[in-house]
Amino acid sequence: MAVKELKRALKFLQARKYHEVLRLLEPQTFRFRESYAFYYFLGLACIHLNDVSGAATYLRRAADLKHESTSAKLGLAYLHLRKNETSEAIQQYLKVLEFDPGDKTAHQGLNMLKRSADSQEFVDYSESSKINALIPRVKKSFPAFLFILLPVLIITVFLIVYFVPKIVSGSIGTRTHRIENFAELTLPETSSLTVSSGQFTYILTEREIRDSYALAVSSFEKFSDNIAQREINRLLLSNASEAIKEKARLISSYLGAPTFLNYSGEISYAQAVKEPELYRNCYVKWKGLIGNLSVTDEKITFDLLVGYETQKVLEGVVPVSLPFAVLLHNGDPVEVIAKITGTAPFSLEGTAIRPIQP
Repeated sequence: MAVKELKRALKFLQARKYHEVLRLLEPQTFRFRESYAFYYFLGLACIHLNDVSGAATYLRRAADLKHESTSAKLGLAYLHLRKNETSEAIQQYLKVLEFDPGDKTAHQGLNMLKRSADSQEFVDYSESSKINALIPRVKKSFPAFLFILLPVLIITVFLIVYFVPKIVSGSIGTRTHRIENFAELTLPETSSLTVSSGQFTYILTEREIRDSYALAVSSFEKFSDNIAQREINRLLLSNASEAIKEKARLISSYLGAPTFLNYSGEISYAQAVKEPELYRNCYVKWKGLIGNLSVTDEKITFDLLVGYETQKVLEGVVPVSLPFAVLLHNGDPVEVIAKITGTAPFSLEGTAIRPIQP
């Protein structure tokens, strides 16, 4: 299965479907944590999507995993040129030539640097489309040894079984069920929709229950999962009848984790702090700085300094856990997609993360 998915990613690269590469691979970082090909493919996709920071992170990881790789080093050299870091680019090209003295791209890059001795001439070159000739090419057939992964530990298998399907299901597996089960979601016209006894966060009228439930269903059908989950929570915390709550739970069972490509239904930090129960199990997409980073074999945890990616305004601090491997450092500015868990105080369970430029 792992080889098959990497081959699919390679086909997307060859077809210049770079967003599809990210859609396929990014949710599976833990699964491919030791795969050179995984990080190299993501790095190339980010280069073509002009995500310089993301490309650098993925290609550095690829180069670390496979020191003799010339392709990852060529990609890093290209990124250094894009940022006018000529000394670093030269170092990467020289490393390439140590492993492959005849590498044409490395020679082309070094010759360009020699010809463009004038700083303005180099800037003009680096900002033109000519520099794209130095992007490493994807061959029609990728060496099979790049698809060989290290032996998978038992804990990794456990996490793959339980986390990967949940991450992927939001964009693939559950969509057909939205139509097949639609008839089960219809509310009865006659039976009472409320109960009178119990402790509730929200006291709703029957009309408000119908409106909230209708919004949950319509959002569910439109793939607006965050709005659907919010309304489901509102019903579960209310005086709605158990029959209504069962239908709401049915909808919730089909909701999935978003990606950076399809995220919708923004939730601000202030909203989550004010009503954490209402937004429990919803997904946020927040930017911030990493602090108190801790890495174990099972997970990564850190504090996200929300809104502080520019080191100007700190909205708040929230603990984040990642059940997959990714290269992070304290002080890194990042953007994370995560599910709100707990309520007092709430925390986040990350499903996707990417570096950003502050």
